[in-house]
Amino acid sequence: MLMRFHFDDTSGFVMLNGEFINEAGHHKVLSWKVLFDFQVNKDKYLLTSIAIIPAAFDETDDRALSRLIDGFYIKANQPAQYAIYHNGSGDYIFMNDDHPVLVCAES
Repeated sequence: MLMRFHFDDTSGFVMLNGEFINEAGHHKVLSWKVLFDFQVNKDKYLLTSIAIIPAAFDETDDRALSRLIDGFYIKANQPAQYAIYHNGSGDYIFMNDDHPVLVCAES
């Protein structure tokens, strides 16, 4: 799965695109957009999902995905908190507590 984050002043979105293989071994296309609001306190970003917008060709079901990714990416009004650090070479590291969870390349 590829995630592409975009931040504006106090809102943003993340695009999720990829492939999901369900328990029966069937490949499903994952393609949706999560709209969110956010607040920043130092390096901490508190994101709150506003809407989940699947693409017309998305084939995934949120119940199966709920075991793999946070509720923020699946349902509206769900929080996610990340500390986001610039690594000095154009990339950003999203941390959850002391654990890196995402590496983002600036585009």
